[in-house]
Amino acid sequence: MRKIANTKSLKSITIPFIIFLFLFIMGSTLFADTIIDTLYSIPNLDGDITYNWDTYTFFYNTGDTFFSCGDYGYSDFATSRGYLSYELPNIPEGYILQQAEIFVHQFFSVGNGVFGQFPIWDIIPPPDTTDCIVDHIDYGNQLDVGDWTAGDPGDSQTLTSNIGVISENATSEFKNLEVTTCIQEDYTTGRDKTQFRLRFMVNNDWDQYGDCLRFTSGNAYLYECPYIVYTWWDGVNSADDYKLSITNHKLSNYPNPFNNTTTISFQLSSEQNEHIMLEIYNIKGQKVFSKMNLPSVGSVLWNCEAQTSGIYLIKISNSKQEYVKKITYLK
Repeated sequence: MRKIANTKSLKSITIPFIIFLFLFIMGSTLFADTIIDTLYSIPNLDGDITYNWDTYTFFYNTGDTFFSCGDYGYSDFATSRGYLSYELPNIPEGYILQQAEIFVHQFFSVGNGVFGQFPIWDIIPPPDTTDCIVDHIDYGNQLDVGDWTAGDPGDSQTLTSNIGVISENATSEFKNLEVTTCIQEDYTTGRDKTQFRLRFMVNNDWDQYGDCLRFTSGNAYLYECPYIVYTWWDGVNSADDYKLSITNHKLSNYPNPFNNTTTISFQLSSEQNEHIMLEIYNIKGQKVFSKMNLPSVGSVLWNCEAQTSGIYLIKISNSKQEYVKKITYLK
């Protein structure tokens, strides 16, 4: 986040908050060196495809509130692969894509039929990987059984096979993977969306026990739906400075946009016995939440059910630093 004040004490800040608020809102042209867009996935293109190896039949769906990866569900000899699709927004004038990350919520895991255990592939010798990996693909405007091989090396719908690991444990949480290079390729080739396949490199270990992950799809219409974060950079700061600020996580919230609750994380340098203050303001400049005496590094859960939908500003500060972030509440 951009540092907007550096004073010896909070009492020495002389700019009225309402002026600051106006300038912050105008920051896209006056101050901002980055713009962050958060877009949810496309519900009717989220889904999975399952292949039954014993009956040589396919099943596919794009309407369920989840999609699966692994060999759990239809039969002991079935394998499922998940598919995600996100829109590509217009590039803001004067900006370039600095970073893009996909986020998908893993809520279910089973290994050897045991709930809450990561998939276990009982194969001797061991298989290529036990991790859930991602392929960058192009399956167009409809998911069908012909997309089963999209992502396989050499397939006509494969853009890049195995771009990274999206999950390697059973923890129920949002999983994320940086996909900047993939998004840049999509823009270069003139695509209007970016699409991915989630899978295990192991198709099946041919036992009667399920080994599978399930993720929330865009069809759930919940804040746990998959989303992608686009970060645009205008070149004001050096790329190294920008990456440092992202690494330090000065002030962030997750998810964003959000529904009812969001977790605000922060990291400020702090002298001994110096505490942090967190404040949240609505677009009218009215303070709607505050928390004092925070540690220099930590997080706060904000439950905003009593507030109206819209834009809010988070401000985190101590005697020497102050950072502000714009967030979006979708009720």
